[in-house]
Amino acid sequence: KCTSCAKAIPGKEADASLDRLLKSLDLEKYSINFQAEEVDMKALVHMNEEDMKSLGIPMGPRKKILSALASKRKKSSRSLPPTS
Repeated sequence: KCTSCAKAIPGKEADASLDRLLKSLDLEKYSINFQAEEVDMKALVHMNEEDMKSLGIPMGPRKKILSALASKRKKSSRSLPPTS
């Protein structure tokens, strides 16, 4: 898959980052579940366990994905400058 191609097509970057996340968790086989419902990274961050369950994602992979998203949020909130 061409990751540099994703940047050339608007809206595909979020798809590529979702694919990277799933691949990093060794869960890329569930990519089709997200694609079928047109879920990209921007949508994924708003999903909860029930949403993923409705996509047919089993409990183990759901927990891994939600955990990865939570740690990603912590990292991004640490990189923000303090508000004062």
